[in-house]
Amino acid sequence: MKKIFSKGFHLIVIFFLAISMNLVLFAAPGLTDTTLRVMSAGDLKILDPIFTTNSVTISHGYLIYDTLFAMNSKWEPKPQMVDTWSMSPDGMKYTFTLRKGMKWHDGTPVTAKDAVASLKRWGRKGVDARAMRKRIESIAVKDELTFELNFKEKFGPVLMTLANPVIPGFIMREKDALTSYKKQIKETIGSGPFVFAKDKWVPGSKIVYKKFDGYVPRSEPADGYSGGKVVKVDRMEVCVIPDANTAVQALIAGEIDIMEKVPYDILSMIKKAGGIELRVTNPLGILGQLRMNTLHPPFSNVKARKALLMMVDQNEFMTIAVGNYPEYKK
Repeated sequence: MKKIFSKGFHLIVIFFLAISMNLVLFAAPGLTDTTLRVMSAGDLKILDPIFTTNSVTISHGYLIYDTLFAMNSKWEPKPQMVDTWSMSPDGMKYTFTLRKGMKWHDGTPVTAKDAVASLKRWGRKGVDARAMRKRIESIAVKDELTFELNFKEKFGPVLMTLANPVIPGFIMREKDALTSYKKQIKETIGSGPFVFAKDKWVPGSKIVYKKFDGYVPRSEPADGYSGGKVVKVDRMEVCVIPDANTAVQALIAGEIDIMEKVPYDILSMIKKAGGIELRVTNPLGILGQLRMNTLHPPFSNVKARKALLMMVDQNEFMTIAVGNYPEYKK
């Protein structure tokens, strides 16, 4: 089994490696399923991805839920759960029809009522979602799979907002979405490609997901967050190993297949181990910042801020932060 070491990305990217980039794990002799074992950068503590913006919970949401629209690799919003959509000439009404055949993990069909209730709950969270919500006059169910957004004030980035990958508009069952956005939902039944095995969840240790056989992926190839989510594994186990050195040893020993966000100071250990692929999946990288409190001395004085700028040597700073590795750029 090929071991992959990945850094600089969240669990959702691992998920797309599993379903979108044809990462196929072959079962060992005598086994009837394939399991992907991943070391997460954090522990899953909150299960409701609308209640919190925690990245681990958002990744959990992407595994078990789906969204109306999703961003492709060019950051263009593309239909995901939506089959067809239209906009009125004046831009004040959007009509969406969901794909046929979608169903929840409990076997019940996904309907427009689910989408409407979910949008109303999600509209109380993200900045862009709240901005759109304020301009909406009504969200109306037209039939089993069709609903409308009627605006009282024109809002340009409707599709971009619906496809926001940072605070995603996950679609939940109506009865779950009717829960106040200030309270956590009690159920974890989605319509996404994986089912959360809540009975096997061990907080602080292991999170288990199983392939949802009833999931119907889109026909388009996977592209960024969008496209067909064709699951290539039967089971995904997310391991929580707080100590990075222990996690690396587990990777080297073959106890886990993928590791994310490994500290730079142990990269040399990874590279010497052999048989492990280092993959940078976030070409944008991470931007470091120094933010001064300009309301109080000394940085209320612009000369002090300019002096600090002259004092900072980026090469020295990055050498301390990541060591002598080529993974950072000026």
